[in-house]
Amino acid sequence: MITTFLIIGIVPALLFVFYIARRSVLSAQSYDELSRQLVPVDIAAFRNLVDANETRYLREKLAPAAFRAVQRQRQIAALAYVKAVAHNAALLIAMADPAKSSPNSEVASTAQAVVEQALQLRIRSLLLILKLWAGIALPGLTVSGSTIVDRYQKVSSGFVNFVQLSRPAGTSDPLRSS
Repeated sequence: MITTFLIIGIVPALLFVFYIARRSVLSAQSYDELSRQLVPVDIAAFRNLVDANETRYLREKLAPAAFRAVQRQRQIAALAYVKAVAHNAALLIAMADPAKSSPNSEVASTAQAVVEQALQLRIRSLLLILKLWAGIALPGLTVSGSTIVDRYQKVSSGFVNFVQLSRPAGTSDPLRSS
């Protein structure tokens, strides 16, 4: 009975997350407009906030009340980073998506890979946001997000590769050159 209610609640939630991840309100903007909207992410600080070993260390060294207070603050900070990652993933999708139809097959395949990886990153980020909110409400709950950091770095590297392939020398908008 409980399983049925969980499934009935989870399926629409997942569909909603996928819809939010895929929508492309940003696609009407130029590459330069989109790139100006990217939010810087301090990878080292983000990694520290979502590191399970760091959480375990704090749990061992702090009194339970102090740990809960510190953990709540860490999760609030991690939430800001995950929101930035989700936002940036949406921008990368919008920037790379038009190049999937490039006549240059290498540019098209690289753009396709960036879009797929960024979409997966966005979905996972949106799901992690939900988990972090739960962790903020229940600070004893351990929420790990270290895989998001690794995926973000991978998507960022793939996007850099895409930009290098698609931008002829002297061109500021790789989408116009495709």
